[in-house]
Amino acid sequence: MSKMTLEYMVAKFATVYTTYKIYPIKRMLAKDFSYASMWVFEEIKTRRAYLKYLKGKLRTIKKRIGEGAAVSADLVYDTHTNVPYLLLTQGGTKALLVFVAEKGKLKRADLCSIDYYSFSYQQKEESKN
Repeated sequence: MSKMTLEYMVAKFATVYTTYKIYPIKRMLAKDFSYASMWVFEEIKTRRAYLKYLKGKLRTIKKRIGEGAAVSADLVYDTHTNVPYLLLTQGGTKALLVFVAEKGKLKRADLCSIDYYSFSYQQKEESKN
């Protein structure tokens, strides 16, 4: 997958949620990047549309930090496959951002309920290099 591993790209996504800036991920997204969320009515089907959506979302979060809108973003790993996910927590609500990468770019992201996944804060030992 070239120099950028999925783990690296997921970690960069965490940076977006702590800095409120989209630039760390702009070049990582495929042009036909798509995003779906259990909490968003329609799937977003282009990088441009997603970045516009995310920029607005981050602006709203930043404005409402004092009202409990701050988001924490933690890198976690699937307990069976060691695939990295991003655990997002906002006001006690947790969700997983699950990614698909292809040819060194992020192709897709899905924001899902944690109820459907088994994850840990550390990789399983046999997969570490």
